[in-house]
Amino acid sequence: MKQAAQKMCLLLSFFLLVSSASLAQVEFETSLPYDYFGAIKSSKNFLFTMTPLKKTYDQSELIILSFEGEELSRLQFQNRNRPTITKFGMMGESTVFMMSTGEFVLLDADGKETSRHTLTFEEKIKGSKTLISDKGITVIQEVKIPKVGSALRVTQFSTMFEEQWKYEEIAEKGKYDIEQVVLSNNGQLAILYKKGMNADLGLCLLNSIGQEKAFVDVPRKTGQFSSYYFEYKSNGDLLLVSDYGSTSTEMFKGIPLAMSVITLDGVSGAVKSDVLVDFLELQQKLGDKTTDDKPVYSQIAPALHMLEVVQVEGESYLICESYLSRDRKQNVPSTTPGNPGTDTYYTQMELLDYYLINLDNPLEKQKRIWKQPRTIELELGSFGSANSARPKMQQNGLFSYQGMYNGKIVSRGYGQMHNYFTLIDLNKGKEELDKRTFWGTPIGTDYNVLPQRKSYNVGFGSTFMEDYFAREGMLSLDGYFTLYQYDVSANTLNLAKIKF
Repeated sequence: MKQAAQKMCLLLSFFLLVSSASLAQVEFETSLPYDYFGAIKSSKNFLFTMTPLKKTYDQSELIILSFEGEELSRLQFQNRNRPTITKFGMMGESTVFMMSTGEFVLLDADGKETSRHTLTFEEKIKGSKTLISDKGITVIQEVKIPKVGSALRVTQFSTMFEEQWKYEEIAEKGKYDIEQVVLSNNGQLAILYKKGMNADLGLCLLNSIGQEKAFVDVPRKTGQFSSYYFEYKSNGDLLLVSDYGSTSTEMFKGIPLAMSVITLDGVSGAVKSDVLVDFLELQQKLGDKTTDDKPVYSQIAPALHMLEVVQVEGESYLICESYLSRDRKQNVPSTTPGNPGTDTYYTQMELLDYYLINLDNPLEKQKRIWKQPRTIELELGSFGSANSARPKMQQNGLFSYQGMYNGKIVSRGYGQMHNYFTLIDLNKGKEELDKRTFWGTPIGTDYNVLPQRKSYNVGFGSTFMEDYFAREGMLSLDGYFTLYQYDVSANTLNLAKIKF
């Protein structure tokens, strides 16, 4: 009996030793006092946080930090409605913050404020997008001109915030609903817009001095499109990625049926290629099979969300993450007798595998990268859907894909009640779970709940940056990665630079 107990003890010790050796854990290097968590992001020059100022109702504070967590400067803002960051970007070596107050605040590479500017417009603005670049500030607007109608207007301001040129196109009828805008490195501007009340798309191309190159319709093979990625390619053409169609089943409602990949000529706006990647066909080609060799997904397949264009062995690939979406209803019992309680609706996004889709040959050159699934749960209400969840997830870095490092995918995961990250070798085609590195404190304590999930309340911090609410995550910039986690009990923001 004693010998059996000793064997059991040795076995348990060995198990604990192996477990502790395999569960690599990142230790946070910096801990900063932080009363109310608002947002943390990074520019080319530094990290920054935006938070409400303690004991005020109308003030916010922008705190600038080095990548090691050292405080560089603090800026305070005050307005009737507590100020927020609307947008930020690089203008040469300066980081520019566009504030909800209408101000543009410029900081140098050391995090010191150099200037503030305000832009004003006279006409009624019906829709607007702003681009920050080395060329200055580009403002694209749909304006209402009295006794004339709607017009598409573009105003270019220099790096000194002086107006350089203005372009205007008045709609013959209807309106211009600005869908996507993108600026190339040499100042070429592309504006994708919806025409009137229908789903037809138009494209406006301007050169760097505001001269019109093209104003054309964008013909498509089929309808039911929702665009979400619009960028210039290295050769000057334009890449447009859109969702196509939508499921109507109750189980996976609201996810698209296919991904549209369109290449547009950067000079004329003509369609050079128009390909539809059908998700069901993709699964039948690359997906799992049951024991009788039938596809797991026979009617509805996981959808793809395109995240980035990456270079693999000299070729361009769209890196996508597959997902399914479900709704979960949770009833909170009422303390009032006879009251049925309150129903809260959660949109669950189950993130599955990575897919590499060749940009030049999207229907033939396809590759699947297997990884551990994880479920993100967002409190979006009964009208929530995958379409509204995905932009919020991308803004908060909640997709598994975090970037590339030395040709490998930096992937974020969730297991054993902890966040973790791994490097995925594309040639191996799968995530190696024995090489996970865990970080942060345990997320939740309910090990029995299935699926294991991380829930996010959209209200967390959403007043300081658009759609921002994640209290832990990974920041990536130019091959450098920083982990962060806000400790609610200690009111501290913890940071660690990742060393691969």
